[in-house]
Amino acid sequence: MNRLYLLILPTLLIWNFSAQSQFTIDGQFRSRAELRDGYRELASDVNYPAPLVSQRSRVILNFADSSFDFRFSAQDARVWGQNWNAMPSNSVHIHEAWAAFKPNANLTLKLGRQELRYDDQRILAARDYSITGVTYDAALLMYGNKELGVNLHWGTMINNLGETNFLSLYNTPLSFKYMSFLWYDMKVSDNLKFNALNLFDLTQNPGDVHTMYGRNTLGANGIFNLTDNLGGRIGGYYQTGSSWVNNGTFGETNRKIRAYSYNATLWYSVSNNLKLSATADVYSGNDWSGNSDYYTAFNRIMCAGHAHMGFMDYFTSADLREVRWAGINDFYLRADYKVNSKLNFQTTLHYLKLDKPYLLGFDPIGYLEVDKPLGTEIDVIVNYKVAPSFTIQGAFMMMLPTETLERVKLSGGESEFSHFSYISLLFTPKFFMWEN
Repeated sequence: MNRLYLLILPTLLIWNFSAQSQFTIDGQFRSRAELRDGYRELASDVNYPAPLVSQRSRVILNFADSSFDFRFSAQDARVWGQNWNAMPSNSVHIHEAWAAFKPNANLTLKLGRQELRYDDQRILAARDYSITGVTYDAALLMYGNKELGVNLHWGTMINNLGETNFLSLYNTPLSFKYMSFLWYDMKVSDNLKFNALNLFDLTQNPGDVHTMYGRNTLGANGIFNLTDNLGGRIGGYYQTGSSWVNNGTFGETNRKIRAYSYNATLWYSVSNNLKLSATADVYSGNDWSGNSDYYTAFNRIMCAGHAHMGFMDYFTSADLREVRWAGINDFYLRADYKVNSKLNFQTTLHYLKLDKPYLLGFDPIGYLEVDKPLGTEIDVIVNYKVAPSFTIQGAFMMMLPTETLERVKLSGGESEFSHFSYISLLFTPKFFMWEN
């Protein structure tokens, strides 16, 4: 991290602080010791558990005044032993680097590498659970009126693999060449909140980069409280248009799209310490047994992979390729118990099943009909706040798979007890703060 200090020091020496400004230097150090014996892939007789430790170290510079915000954060993220101490690949990576101009109290223009987090992150997410996290190069225009309880954001991305003189192919996992979204959020009353998202993206034909296909994802969410103890949320998205679809080794082509997703949650606070909730989370899949003109597998674009469909992370890709684009339905029960201000528990029981009972890629007809149930997952998480800037988290997860999941995951043996556990230490110190 020595090179990071060389970046910070000149900044401190030449910074011209304005009236009513603030400058802070914050840190984040997260270490996670894991035992994997079925994480992401089903356990089998031929594989052995894998212990590993990952670490993320960040230094975050923030500056703000009445008309300008700036953030720069650098990080070192790795699995222990991944790089030798003196290897040239050991370098500081930029996580965020953005500037925001505020012409008035309601309007902000934000440009640069930044995190995107909207609603429950089913479509636009920062994926903070991963070692590195995810940021995006984007322009974001934000309007917010606290008196009206209204927020309106417009964002856009233009993606290239590097400097280019002519139009070139963009074929990263992000997949789209251009993207633009409009997000609207409104507080209807003290008991009702509403938001809506419209996201349009363009993908390219790899054989002809000038040919592009437009896909539109439109959705809305309502969050409500029926009483002081009872509330919930309901939302859904619908995808139309067309996109260049890559179904792995099974081919790629342009497809017309008609896909959907919806979710509903109801929660009840039994007491100040205990909260129970039930959720249905549905993502449509493609029916490989039919000859429809439309592709009906929903794509979650830039979703939070770890936050939905179980913490074992079997189904984290945006297009749900883990189940060969057949779609997933997740029904789960969750209990949150707060012992005191420092200690809390979270337990979740997931029942997962395919949306369509057909798996792609089997001869001689090209698909295989299977039973829909995938399995049951149990997740237990414990958080203990040792100090205001230090938290310990422990977790244990297990998957009880069906034959369908074993077939999807191509398990090498019996996998009745696939499990995953970890202990994570999170430090968030504040190194320096200056106010004028």
